[in-house]
Amino acid sequence: RKNKQKEMKEFRFGTFIAEGDKERQVNRAKEFLDKGHNVKLTVWRKGRTPIEHSKLLLKDLLTRFAAYSTIDAVPQVEGKQVSMMIKGATGGSSDKQEKKDAETKDEKNSSKEIQDDQAPRGEGDKGTVREEPAGTSAN
Repeated sequence: RKNKQKEMKEFRFGTFIAEGDKERQVNRAKEFLDKGHNVKLTVWRKGRTPIEHSKLLLKDLLTRFAAYSTIDAVPQVEGKQVSMMIKGATGGSSDKQEKKDAETKDEKNSSKEIQDDQAPRGEGDKGTVREEPAGTSAN
């Protein structure tokens, strides 16, 4: 038997990254987390960019990973980069799991509706409406 370690995937972000690029990398990181890999988010500072910009970007990224409970909350500052680790899912709740649960719930609801529609109805059901001929009114 071999002890196989989980792979660590690293995603690098510039301090001023476009929203679309950020969203694409976050979605890719979530895919790796769902597979059980560990993910390291790194923000690279360029030139004289203040460290506060990097920390703000990391806070924004953390809100996108709220479904994952195994986040190392303290960012590590190493020279011109700030990084944070997120451990892979081991049966935790994720977006894919929530979507799967919602689909299962919809299937159960639709099968219940089908059973309700197929239930036999008598003549005295409250749900039936009698139509009266035109021109005759109760008033």
